[in-house]
Amino acid sequence: PDQRDRSFARNLVSTVERRMGQIDSVLSLCANYYPPKKGKHSSLVHACLRVGAAQILFLNTPSFAAVKETVDVLRDDKKKDVPEPMIKFVNAVLRRVGRDGLDMLEEHTTAAENISPWLVQQWIEDWGEENTKKICDQMFVQPHIDLSVNVGQKLEVEKLREEFGEDAI
Repeated sequence: PDQRDRSFARNLVSTVERRMGQIDSVLSLCANYYPPKKGKHSSLVHACLRVGAAQILFLNTPSFAAVKETVDVLRDDKKKDVPEPMIKFVNAVLRRVGRDGLDMLEEHTTAAENISPWLVQQWIEDWGEENTKKICDQMFVQPHIDLSVNVGQKLEVEKLREEFGEDAI
């Protein structure tokens, strides 16, 4: 895979991890039963639903492309041999996410669903509901820039401060 594919995969996985509460809420509204019933393929189906939904809800992937790619992953995995009814289930749920998911996300979920309930409760006790909502919402604002430092390179903090400014480091 080239760098663009690796970057997309990293962004996709981190988005699923960061937004799992909201993704699961929307999926539960789109499916008669969610998460999938326990069985041989349930973990794979569960993961594929989350990945497909994340693309539609948060990564601005056209829904037809997210649905197709997710279904293709299930169809092309010869080792797992996922039954056709499960593939059709994933297709139907993701098509519903594509049709109604953004409205469901807006109307039925909050950023707090992505944070451990005990922590949200502690924040409410410490800072009140209004401030807790602001904290939760701010946590999921996409940063303007994300820098990763190559650990193998010698890091010189002073040069970074000169380059980016005192307040940036």
